[in-house]
Amino acid sequence: MQLIPIIYHNLPYPSDITSNIQEVAAHFDIERLNDSLENYAFSLHTEYSAVKRKFTSGLIQSYPTILASQSDSVRSKPKLWIDDKWAIEFADFLVKLLKGKTPRIIEIHPPNSRKFDVERFLDYYELFTEHLNKYNIDTEISIENRNGFMLSGINDFQNLSDAVDECNSNLRLILDFPQLLNFEKAKSDQNKLIKVMDAINGFKHNISSFHIWGQYGNNAHRGDLLDYFNQNNDMKNLFYKKLKEVFSNHPTPLYFIPEINFGIDENKSRQECLKNIVNDLSSYGFQFIPY
Repeated sequence: MQLIPIIYHNLPYPSDITSNIQEVAAHFDIERLNDSLENYAFSLHTEYSAVKRKFTSGLIQSYPTILASQSDSVRSKPKLWIDDKWAIEFADFLVKLLKGKTPRIIEIHPPNSRKFDVERFLDYYELFTEHLNKYNIDTEISIENRNGFMLSGINDFQNLSDAVDECNSNLRLILDFPQLLNFEKAKSDQNKLIKVMDAINGFKHNISSFHIWGQYGNNAHRGDLLDYFNQNNDMKNLFYKKLKEVFSNHPTPLYFIPEINFGIDENKSRQECLKNIVNDLSSYGFQFIPY
């Protein structure tokens, strides 16, 4: 059970863990990437449609379909994968942003609608990858679940995985565990947690990565997993036990992204939260290896 640790928002790992790949933002308001990216591997985290974008950068102005995907409403967020033109513009936006650099991973996000057709999405995704390949950007592409989007729950993962297998797509899956457990209402119910974790076996062959982060009250991405499970140590340990069972025989290393934005207080910093998660994973047999 090997994990490749990705550095998230410059949060360093404990000194005994080597990480040489970083997550880099590539949402629609980004103008350019840091030139220092040439010195290390990176994972490109593309538009996730969580906030309204300003769309004021010079780069995004060249893409009318993407620009039109967000209205002037205060609460409006960019729509993702709306049609074939959008998919091609999205690919071209990334090509221009990368300027010849090749990320180790491109992380994408699903269409905003729960009812979006999976086959239609994969058609748009194929256009997207064909355009990237024209510019020799041949890299691993993975999709992360987002609550309320096409890819939210266990059944969504299974449906997408089946469709990926059927059309022999290169798309891989990222499991954001807190979002998944929240959607399935499994964070405080042992039976639901077991059911969700066991169901992952049906599509784990397409999983490339997973995210872990804490939740403190209603504040997401804060704290560690003990905070996420509301200080219920039994639930936290059950999660790690099932995680070990699911991935004990996984044939390839998985990328690990600790999306911790905040600690709890002066006694429990972001660094301490990451250390707690890393120690928990290690105690259940996960081994951290450099990329």
